[in-house]
Amino acid sequence: MTPPSHARDAGLSALSQTAILHGLPDPLPMADELLAIESERLADWFTVARRTTVWLWQGADLLSEAVPALSAGWSSLAPRAAIAALREAGLASRRVIVEQVDAADLTCSTLAQVRRHVDAALDAAQAAVAGLGPAVVGTPWSAGASPDPQPELLRILAELTGRLDELRTRASDALRSLALALRTDPRDRIEALPADSPTANPGPSGPAPTSSTAGPVPVDAGNLQRLERDLQSPDDVTRQMAQGVSASLAQAKAAGGVAQLLVYESANSGSQGRAAVGIGDIGTADNVATLVPGVASAPAAMSGGLQDAAALRAEAMRQSPGESTAVVAWYGYDIPMSYVSGVDTDALADVASTLDILNDDNARDGGAQLAQDIDRFRQWAPADARFTALGFSMGSTTVSAAAARGARLDDVVLMGSPGASAGVPTADSYPNLPADHTYVVAFDQDPVTQTRMDLGAVAAGTLLSGPWIGPPRLEPFGVDPALADFGAQVIDANSNVPDLTVSVSLPGPIGMFAGPVTSAVANQVQAFSHHSETNYLSGSSKQAAAAVVLGQYTDVPVKPGR
Repeated sequence: MTPPSHARDAGLSALSQTAILHGLPDPLPMADELLAIESERLADWFTVARRTTVWLWQGADLLSEAVPALSAGWSSLAPRAAIAALREAGLASRRVIVEQVDAADLTCSTLAQVRRHVDAALDAAQAAVAGLGPAVVGTPWSAGASPDPQPELLRILAELTGRLDELRTRASDALRSLALALRTDPRDRIEALPADSPTANPGPSGPAPTSSTAGPVPVDAGNLQRLERDLQSPDDVTRQMAQGVSASLAQAKAAGGVAQLLVYESANSGSQGRAAVGIGDIGTADNVATLVPGVASAPAAMSGGLQDAAALRAEAMRQSPGESTAVVAWYGYDIPMSYVSGVDTDALADVASTLDILNDDNARDGGAQLAQDIDRFRQWAPADARFTALGFSMGSTTVSAAAARGARLDDVVLMGSPGASAGVPTADSYPNLPADHTYVVAFDQDPVTQTRMDLGAVAAGTLLSGPWIGPPRLEPFGVDPALADFGAQVIDANSNVPDLTVSVSLPGPIGMFAGPVTSAVANQVQAFSHHSETNYLSGSSKQAAAAVVLGQYTDVPVKPGR
């Protein structure tokens, strides 16, 4: 095992002596046990499992492509049935492994946090003992010593022991949950298949066609196949979403030459579906940026997001012409109020989607989904490709939630953020991302980044609490990542929208004497023009975001004192 990372000093030795003197448990062995947990090795082991999920998914898609060929070339139903059964078994195994990998990610994140909290608890205990004075530290106290520091030492000892007990329980619960998830063997469905393959009999049409030599299957072959099927769907909602995604692919191809449908899930009467379209070839990219949109966006209407993605890619290629950059417009979470620009869903789904703007629940669920999709993208990209996630508005909350779930990213950029998501108090909360690789862009004129946005959500949540939603949280979207205490790097950039003041003249004699007066309502509406993804991906803020995507950190202007 790895030796404990925390340096011991005389203060902790004094606590250990106090525990022995009074017949109490020594907290230091417990701390050593927790510090020796190697969550990194556990995470490395499950990296293999992540690759397995991609292989199973790609294999299932290849098997699905074999069924039409068999139907055309063979009269027997047995080969088709065997391949269909193998495909379903592979997908079932993949579902089991995905659940286990998710459980492992959560466990690794928890164990890494436990180690950090143990270090912090030991630091606090050492500081508390040092505060008792130099005479205490290193002195072999006995029950009759005078002056007796034992009461204070016992208090510090009790606090440390209690905190370590709490952390050990947390680590044990995480490992227990992982153990439960691992009880299901992903090989069960595959091993249950018949050992002997059925004999395939040539049908009356003659032998099966020869295999294609067109080259490797594209990474988005399965998604494109599902899209083509949905374009012929009798369901209006499913077909409309597919038509919107098809138009997005054409737009992306025109912008970057290569367009890839990296995520696709059908829409229905209760869901807008999921989609992610890449501009540029992810398979050869040196840099892969994933752009996550905010409220009222929808997979069926990705035009604005693709324009922003194309602009970011063009800026990155301008700054570094020798590198290949792919930008993915990721509409992969349940976006609040997506019905505004998306397909027609039922009234109950619209009401629920409207209420979703009052907190970060959808962003947290979307963060888990984004972390999974990033892992899949990494399997398709070159091994040394850089990965950045950029989120706007609620999309930034989603990106932060993904990073907190252990998404494997080199950098994140949070733009126009209402908050970093619940449970993310600082930039140190991301297990796989150093704090100085978290960047924030927040324009002073943007009302969404200001305190009154939280207050409005809390007020609305209070009015609607009860049968619709639970009690409101004081920070419904989490901590403002632009605050100095959060610990991110705040990019020094100004809004690209002119800051105007709207005034109106009062009628009649009053207007002659009073002159024009400011219209508070009009100015408030105008202020929201600063809150747009296009505004954040224009001018100097776009240049800074592209520099982050390229890893050219010295070209990123950061506000001082952060």
